Amino acid sequence: MKLNGILGFSLDLDRADVLYDRPFSRESLAEDFLVPAGDWSVEDGWLWGRIQANAGGFVYSRTLYPGNVLLDFTAQTVPPCDHDLNFTWRSEGWDEGKGDAGRGYIAGLSGWYEGKSGIERYPETTAQAMTSLFHLEPGRSYHVQAGTVEDRCFIFLDGALLVDLKDPAPLSDPACGRIGLGVFYSSVRFRDLKVLRPSVTRTDPSYLGFDRTSDL
Repeated sequence: MKLNGILGFSLDLDRADVLYDRPFSRESLAEDFLVPAGDWSVEDGWLWGRIQANAGGFVYSRTLYPGNVLLDFTAQTVPPCDHDLNFTWRSEGWDEGKGDAGRGYIAGLSGWYEGKSGIERYPETTAQAMTSLFHLEPGRSYHVQAGTVEDRCFIFLDGALLVDLKDPAPLSDPACGRIGLGVFYSSVRFRDLKVLRPSVTRTDPSYLGFDRTSDL
C-alpha cells in the first residue's frame, strides 16, 4: 500500500519497518503504555478512553520512536460523542507539573478549535494546519494513518489525505519520541495500533493546472 499526496513524498507501507504491532489487552496497556490522564480500559480488543471534564487525557508509549514515524490504527467515537478523537507523536509525554500534554505534534478530529480537524505543534503552535471540511460520525470506524516524514506532518483518513503540514523546524529533540492516543471531554475507542517507519520516496511536486502556454 502506498500513501500519496504528501507534497514531495510517497510512502510505501508494504516496505515499512514495523516498530510496534500488538493487540490491545490489559497486559499490553500495562506493559507498553503510560496512563497519566483520563479513564482508560480495554474491552474486546478496543482501548477505550473517556474523560468527563473540560480537559484532555492521553496514553503514551513507553518506547520512544524518533525519526520518520507513522501511526496506523482504527478508531471511533462512542455515541453520542461526536468530537475530539485525538492522537500524538514525537511527544515527550505528559507534563505532570502543568497537568497537560508536553511538547509534541497533536492531531485532533472534530474538536480542538471550533470543531475543526488538524495538526499542531504543541504547545507553542508555531506550526498549525486545520480544516472544517470533515466531521466525525458517532460510532463510525475510521482508519487513521498519521505521522511525520522529514518536515511534513500528515493525516490520512480511510486512505485519503486530510491534512498536509510543513513544519520549517521539525521537532527533533530525542526526548520527544513517544506516540499517544487521546481524548478531550470525549469518549473514543481505538484498536489495531501499529507504529511504522515507512519507506519514503521523494517526488517532484508538479503544477497540474492550466497549460501556461495556452491563451487565457
